[in-house]
Amino acid sequence: MTSIPGLPLVQRVRALATFLLLVTLGTAPAPAQPVATGALTGTVNNLATGRLLDGARVEIAALGRTTLTDGDGRFLLPDLPAGEHVVAVSYEGLDAHVEAVRITAGGLQTLRVDLTAGIYRLDAFKVTGEREGTAAAITAQRHAENVKNITAIDAYGIMPNMGGGELAMRLPGAAGSVDDDGTVSGIVVRGMATTLNRLTVDGGAVPPNQLASRGYQYQFVTASMFDQVELIKGHTPDKGADSLGGTVNFKTRSALSQREKRVFTYNVGAIWAPSFTDQTDLRRDRAIAPLTSATYNEVFDAFGGARNLGVALNAMYSEKVIGYYYTIRDYQNTATTPAFLWDYRWRDDFARRFQTSLNLRFDYRHSRDAKFSVNAYSTDHFEPNRYFHDTQTSTAQTLAAIGANGLPTGTGAILPGFTDRITQVRGVTNSTIAVRDTTTGFMLRTRGVAFTGEHLLPRWEIDYGASFHQTHVNRTSGPGAGAFTHTIRGVGWVLDRSQSELFPRFVQTEGPDITNPANYVITGADTRTRKGISGIKNARANARYAVPAPVPLFLKSGFDVREQTSGERGGNRRWTYIGGRSLPANPDFVGTDRAKTGRQLPTWESSWYFHNDEPRDPSLWREDLYFREQSRYITNNDVSETVSAAYVMGQSRIRQFGLLAGVRTERTDVESFGRVRAKTGSTAAQQATDPIGSARRDYEDTARRIKGDYTKSFPSAHLTYTPMSKLKTHLSWSTSFGRPQFSNLLPNESFNDTQRTLTINNPALKPQTARNWDATVEYYLPVGLVSAGWFHKRIADYIVTGIDGGTVGAGPNNGYNGEYEGYDILTSGNAGQAFVQGWEFSYQQQLNFLPRPFNGLGLVANFTYLRTHGDYGSVSPRGKNELAGFIPQTGNVNLTYKYRAFSTRVLVNYTGRHLTSFTASNSPRNEYKYSRTIVNFGLGWQLRPSANLFCEVMNVFNEPQARFRGWDDRMSYTSVGGPQINFGVTGRY
Repeated sequence: MTSIPGLPLVQRVRALATFLLLVTLGTAPAPAQPVATGALTGTVNNLATGRLLDGARVEIAALGRTTLTDGDGRFLLPDLPAGEHVVAVSYEGLDAHVEAVRITAGGLQTLRVDLTAGIYRLDAFKVTGEREGTAAAITAQRHAENVKNITAIDAYGIMPNMGGGELAMRLPGAAGSVDDDGTVSGIVVRGMATTLNRLTVDGGAVPPNQLASRGYQYQFVTASMFDQVELIKGHTPDKGADSLGGTVNFKTRSALSQREKRVFTYNVGAIWAPSFTDQTDLRRDRAIAPLTSATYNEVFDAFGGARNLGVALNAMYSEKVIGYYYTIRDYQNTATTPAFLWDYRWRDDFARRFQTSLNLRFDYRHSRDAKFSVNAYSTDHFEPNRYFHDTQTSTAQTLAAIGANGLPTGTGAILPGFTDRITQVRGVTNSTIAVRDTTTGFMLRTRGVAFTGEHLLPRWEIDYGASFHQTHVNRTSGPGAGAFTHTIRGVGWVLDRSQSELFPRFVQTEGPDITNPANYVITGADTRTRKGISGIKNARANARYAVPAPVPLFLKSGFDVREQTSGERGGNRRWTYIGGRSLPANPDFVGTDRAKTGRQLPTWESSWYFHNDEPRDPSLWREDLYFREQSRYITNNDVSETVSAAYVMGQSRIRQFGLLAGVRTERTDVESFGRVRAKTGSTAAQQATDPIGSARRDYEDTARRIKGDYTKSFPSAHLTYTPMSKLKTHLSWSTSFGRPQFSNLLPNESFNDTQRTLTINNPALKPQTARNWDATVEYYLPVGLVSAGWFHKRIADYIVTGIDGGTVGAGPNNGYNGEYEGYDILTSGNAGQAFVQGWEFSYQQQLNFLPRPFNGLGLVANFTYLRTHGDYGSVSPRGKNELAGFIPQTGNVNLTYKYRAFSTRVLVNYTGRHLTSFTASNSPRNEYKYSRTIVNFGLGWQLRPSANLFCEVMNVFNEPQARFRGWDDRMSYTSVGGPQINFGVTGRY
């Protein structure tokens, strides 16, 4: 790929090294502590499960000293007066432990604490990682200084595709962006789109996996590789602020956190689309696919140490068969009733996906005070063949006139007398049926490695890290071609939806026989190849200092440098059919529409005529060579973004109050490369006689390299109040932002000679910014919590177009090869505002207090209610919730039950009705998505501690995804995928 000269990343890393040096000097061993003091260190362990506990509270109440254990279950309390002290250790869901220890002057006392609980002692057969993971997540949320929600990866059972998005969408304030096949590809947080939120792994950024986009497709996040998922809503200065709604952070687990020498877990199962359920024929023929994962964790004695090297390996392999049917309709643009239906189409979609994920992590404890980690991962996703079989019937939106003889005259397409359920179309020229066959291919390969170091000194905590991630995306035409369309004209029909909305009655009334392939005409076909590479390089460091003070007081500062790149290469090709004769159709294809209605419209297979982006018989096709060469130029682009950030923050606790406040400042430098068309382009005649030369003259000398930068600061403050041990409240104010899409930063030009204007992209386009208020109340139950929260966002700097950018100068160095002198520049900028306000309610608890056998019940439930208003950068204010993609209501229920070896689960996800496409206030063209409730049901039977059978039915009631336009009964889109069943065996050794 063409390399863009990078911004001075080396200089930034040098500055980081200087920062680390100063911190290191500042953390040189302090003078020996006074002889009257000593220190206490140790570990806290769950005796029943063998897991070292992260976030256990260690307290010496008489001295007012408290600390929390780290990820390896370790703690340190320095500067303790010599003598005997009572130490209390507590952890969510476990019995507290109290022990007296004697501190000697100048000494280091070691304490090893084993915690347990009655539930473990009473029935060891119930000890599961699910309960332990839930307790760990609740503990982490309880100790958080900012507003966040945390859940264990295994809290909701076996997810359909082991995708991280399937879990994140069930947290309060989150909603899933669900594809037609049921895949959760994105997460909407507090009404903010996926592209405006951030996805991180252990706090580090990962590159987008879409071309020229910031969006991350969550189906490529393998949940089994992680331990917890966090939804961070209150931004703190030590983390990136580039997340308008919230940050989704997936956390891995160190093998050093286990007490066992070796742990192995496995999940061997399959995904099954039962033939007795509502499935497409293509999917029914390939009904089952494997879904497996395994983890290996072991602790070694290395380099003379004891239990100081942890190795964790996670692996996953899955295949998924996609098969669904959808239909699209469009209606007369009227706010009254009835409205005729002028566009009706249906499609079958089929594909097979293969995904492999590997994660290898090493944790090495060099000494009591120093730990180093290396985490490497890879993901390969391969979709070699995807088939779309699409049929569209459409006509002009004109009413036919009726003559004196009672017969229609003129070219009007829709006969009078239509109703909301029945439309009759005349056989005029514009009344067509188009049958399309499209194939695609997709490949994604992601590689990443991250290094971190941690140092724990008497008053200092230092951590630093560096990471590199890269993603390759390749989109092709798969086994055939795209836009392989056969058309028949002059057809009349009656469309009757009175008996079935999804499969209406369609009767031909005029024109050539639509079942005869010879009556269809093919005009052309196209293929595509687009390759993209995106990457992130990151270096960061943080230092936290415990200030000697009468109350706990900490100062923290750090530095973060990130360079993110995105580039694209490739090109599309297209052909005109010159064979004359009609092409043979596939008489054996049976789509969903034919199976349900008996209609036998012909279907063609583009793979019969194209292979590897080339016609199988070149004599039947003429390629558009100008288009091919042009496409090579316009799909050649790169963008580089370097972010340099520094922050300072303080943290303190005074009695029941805690305060964290600070500011983060970020400078963003953007540079991009691309090509635009010359002002005086080639003519159609030139393109026909000299296609290659014409394309080169149009694009060869019009390369553009543009730059931009901006600097912004993001303050925040978080206050907590804990009036009693089980009750905690948060009040926080923070600032955050969402960066513009990479496509907005690439060179792009269009001109208007009449108006003498030049419209260009703006590489210095600033992000959308938000000022956020959060208030929450959390009451902690035994292995559970109840919470209620309110938030308010003021969002500014929406991206708008048509902003005055000055005038193009004169001379060959005016930035446009001497062209466009005196033209007014129009560009994109930032303007407008909106407000989002919401309430979030959550309850979760293991109901062990109930009498047997009901004490095996567990319940997790949450509900989110949002409202928005503003102008969103448009000319005039919009009404309440008139923002496309904004989901005002979401809810989740997870009801579980365990009795001895038996377990069951009911999982419910609700998404409220919301706007998906906005035209104007109260317009009949506005499109909405119907509310949707998905129910999953699961069963389990534990054969032994090392083997648990499971069976999970996904989308039990086959709830479709559906939209309507203007009126509730004007369904515009419905997609039906069918239920699926996950089954297999999982266990732990």
